[in-house]
Amino acid sequence: MTNKSKVDPKLVEELMSLQDKPLITLEVSQLTVWELICQLQLALRHPANTGAVAQETRAFVETIINTVPWSEPIKKMFEMGWHEENDVDVGIEPKSDPDPAWDYYEIHLGLSTLNNKISEALQLILTQEKANNETDTKIRNLLSPHTDDISDIVDDLNLCFQFVHRSDEL
Repeated sequence: MTNKSKVDPKLVEELMSLQDKPLITLEVSQLTVWELICQLQLALRHPANTGAVAQETRAFVETIINTVPWSEPIKKMFEMGWHEENDVDVGIEPKSDPDPAWDYYEIHLGLSTLNNKISEALQLILTQEKANNETDTKIRNLLSPHTDDISDIVDDLNLCFQFVHRSDEL
């Protein structure tokens, strides 16, 4: 992950000497351990995070998962945490709105709205083990008002391209 030619040899030597230092004992809550594991799983899934340190970190995380007496739902969540397809968009919006002069501004707003509604629907189904009418109704109420939005956005893409293309010709 790191370009070794740019790493200071003195720093490498200092880091290697850490293995001879005394062990560190920490007392933290299971919630803190859970938070750390979740963050480490996210970091370890980065495609460029490879090599010995990543392997050692994963082994460390797996040891903690297998040592602490976690409930079955939490163990299942940890297993899911190793796989990107289980990621859920929590709907956090960018800290600044895009520039309204941006060619894709309206499309961005439409897609962001759809993304948030779909994320809400996904959150609803993640909490349900079995399908039920109440959850189906909630999902229907979330998504039904937006069923035409994708078609509208696709149509707007055509218009956006035509407008920008014509502006470039002028």
